[in-house]
Amino acid sequence: MPEIEILVVNYSRISKFYHWNHNIRIFPLLLFVAKNRGLYESNSEIHNINTRFGSDLHTPTANLTTFQKGPFYFGIKLFNHLPTSIKNTSHGINQFRSVLKNFLPINSFY
Repeated sequence: MPEIEILVVNYSRISKFYHWNHNIRIFPLLLFVAKNRGLYESNSEIHNINTRFGSDLHTPTANLTTFQKGPFYFGIKLFNHLPTSIKNTSHGINQFRSVLKNFLPINSFY
């Protein structure tokens, strides 16, 4: 049976997403997203409307569940569920790594 790691933020939806992707580990996936921010667009880059989710990464339209279960799409979902203070540190990868290492053990269960 695979080891289950679930990032618990105030949103219960995250556990639903993780069960689809039980073999993807959260920490390396979030580091991948932070290191490759150039691959992702924020919602404010997509449209000019100022919304509360403007700083979140844009979730592309996905018709195939294999794409939704993949690391690119699922990484966006996980990253968007992080607190804003952690998302803002993602531009400095070393600082993001240390903040995330402190955040995940406190706010997750295994």
